[in-house]
Amino acid sequence: MNGHLSSAKSFKKVCQYYDCPRVLFTGSPQRLDGKPLDLADTMIIGISAKELIRQGKISDYDYYAPNIDLDLSNIKKVGGDYNNKELGNLMSSKKIYGDIIKYYKLLGKGRQALAYCVNIQHSKDVCESFNKAGISAMQMDSHTPEKERERIMKDFKSGKFQILCNCNLISERNNSSKC
Repeated sequence: MNGHLSSAKSFKKVCQYYDCPRVLFTGSPQRLDGKPLDLADTMIIGISAKELIRQGKISDYDYYAPNIDLDLSNIKKVGGDYNNKELGNLMSSKKIYGDIIKYYKLLGKGRQALAYCVNIQHSKDVCESFNKAGISAMQMDSHTPEKERERIMKDFKSGKFQILCNCNLISERNNSSKC
């Protein structure tokens, strides 16, 4: 079970009904809204990404995020996180798109990349920007049919296009609540 969903009434109800041991998985030990991860009694800290890379279990990576000096002071927060629609509008500014294309050309050197976007519209806009710049890109989101997602992933893995734009699909499948 996703540990961050453990505060949901439906999860609590199921757990109370079955009264069985539970295993929660999470990438961070706290929720943004401050609610506890209270369906588990013990927290086990897993192996670090650095150690997994050292063991060859996951691949090493380069992460680039240009300093775009965003003013987030006018973006409302919902449940401890920024409002997706407002953040998506801000992230859709031409300044940010220009930086994405510029830095991909500078650092990507024609390699494949994943574009993690704020919401569905942002993902579509980023995809369109790459394609307009002559860099092949595809986009998928929670409304993309499963068969089409599978085809897009297969095409990406085989190198048919350079950039895969998404919102919460690559990192956390079937979590469409923020998109």
